[in-house]
Amino acid sequence: ESWWDLANDARKGGNQQVPRLVIFDSSNDVTIYRITLRNSANFHVTYNHGDGFTVWGLRIDTPKTARNTDGVDPGNGSKNVTVTQSFIRAGDDNIAIKGGTGGLTNMTVSHNHFYYGHGMSIGSETFGGVSKVLVTDLTLDGDDNALRIKSNPTRGGLVEDVVYDDVCIRDSRNPILLD
Repeated sequence: ESWWDLANDARKGGNQQVPRLVIFDSSNDVTIYRITLRNSANFHVTYNHGDGFTVWGLRIDTPKTARNTDGVDPGNGSKNVTVTQSFIRAGDDNIAIKGGTGGLTNMTVSHNHFYYGHGMSIGSETFGGVSKVLVTDLTLDGDDNALRIKSNPTRGGLVEDVVYDDVCIRDSRNPILLD
């Protein structure tokens, strides 16, 4: 079985234990510049508990059917995050801002192009809060959900000061989804 088969088995009550591709935890002033990541078993890039994370010129290319393969997941105690000039095709969220333990503040998503995936998401963990987010000059082509803020009563928290500017959405089943 492939990693993605294990992810699909988890839908039926199995246990998905698959690795993430790149993890930064408790790291400051990190830059990812002009690399390509393909076919991660799970999330491609995660960043938690840090100050200063720049993703510039990243390309992520994973099949649309690859479950739980988020592109970039910043959050959980992070601040001063930028994702710019990147191209992301993912089987789950293209970007998923996590506001879990410690929340996330001061993030810019600019000059990016997302293809299929679940779009530009905030959540599902927002219990630590998400604030001061700017999404600008973003093109989404064929995403299931384009702009999404998602959570539930056990994982929810305050999401504030979020600005979406100059966003182009094409062929999305849910251009804007709040749940």
